[in-house]
Amino acid sequence: MPICDQNQLLVAVSYVYLGAREVSLLGPDLSWAKVSLPITLGYQAVGRLVRADSRFSWPAGQPVFLSGFVPCDGCEHCRRGATNLCMSRALHGINVDGYAAEFVCAARQAVFPVSNSIPEHLVPAMSEVGTALRALRRTGGAFGKRVAVVGGGDIGLTAGVLARIGGAAEVVVVDPDARARARAEEILGASSAVLPADLQTGEMDVVIEASGAEAGVVSAIRAAGDRGTVVLLSALGRTEICFASFYEEVVARELTILASRGKSRDELAVAAELLATKPLLQQIFELNPIRTLDEAPAILSALLKRELCGPVPIAVQQKSAA
Repeated sequence: MPICDQNQLLVAVSYVYLGAREVSLLGPDLSWAKVSLPITLGYQAVGRLVRADSRFSWPAGQPVFLSGFVPCDGCEHCRRGATNLCMSRALHGINVDGYAAEFVCAARQAVFPVSNSIPEHLVPAMSEVGTALRALRRTGGAFGKRVAVVGGGDIGLTAGVLARIGGAAEVVVVDPDARARARAEEILGASSAVLPADLQTGEMDVVIEASGAEAGVVSAIRAAGDRGTVVLLSALGRTEICFASFYEEVVARELTILASRGKSRDELAVAAELLATKPLLQQIFELNPIRTLDEAPAILSALLKRELCGPVPIAVQQKSAA
C-alpha cells in the first residue's frame, strides 16, 4: 500500500486506459523507444477514494477521474489559470509513473470527482470531451453555425456531437476512412459524414481540424467560408503546410485561424457533467470491451497496427485496502 503525502490522495484504481498516448511512445518493434524505463503505464484512470478528503468534502468511495496531465501550479501559465499551457507538467506514464496499479497516490490537482451516473469504464472519456469542448469554446460556440470537423476519431466525433448539442445548423464530419464515416453517420445521423474530396469548399462557418494530417489542415482552411473560423486541434509536429497562395487562401478571405490545446480544470468539470447527461456522447466511447492487464501487450500491438481503435479500458484487480 503506497504512503501518500499531504498533497496526494489514495485511490483504488478500477480502470486504466490504453490508447494514443501509449502508442505514441512505441517503436515499430513494440519497444518503448520514446520513454525512459522502467516506468509504470497508465496515462489516465478511474477509481474510488480510499479515504475521505475533508478539504473538498469528498467521502470515501467517491468515484474519481485521474488525469494524466498534472500542471506544476507554479509557472506563469498556471498562475494565470492557463494550466493547459503548462510546460513543466507531469505526464503520467510518460515522464512519471502512471496509474496501472491497484492503489496509487494521486496529486490533488489530478483528481476530479465524477457522477455515479457515468459507467466507470467510460469516465476517462471526459478527457476527450474536455479537449473537444475547449476547441468549440475557442470559436465562440456553434449555435446557428455550419460546422465541419476534419477527422472522425474520438475527439473529432466528440466535437461534432458537442456542436450538434450546442445548436449548430449543420454538422459534417470529414474522413477518408469508411469506418470512421459510418460511425459518424450512426451517431450523428445520415448525410453527416463525407469524403475529403466531397467537402464543399468555402461554405462552413466553423471548421475544426482534428485529423493530425497536413492534408486535413489544407482541407479545413479551404472548407471555411469568408470570415470563417478554423481551429487547429490536432498535433502536427514539424509538418509544413504549403499553399499555392497563402494570401488568397487565408488573408483575402479574412479567415480566423485559432489553435486549441488540451483543456482546463473547468472544462474537465463541464465535460464530466456533459458525459453524465448526454447519452449521445457515451455512444462514442462504448466501442471497446473491458480487457485485463494480461492482454495489454496484445492490445498495444493491435493499436500500433491500427487493428484496434483506442482508448481501451483495462480492469485493475484490487486487494483489500485495509
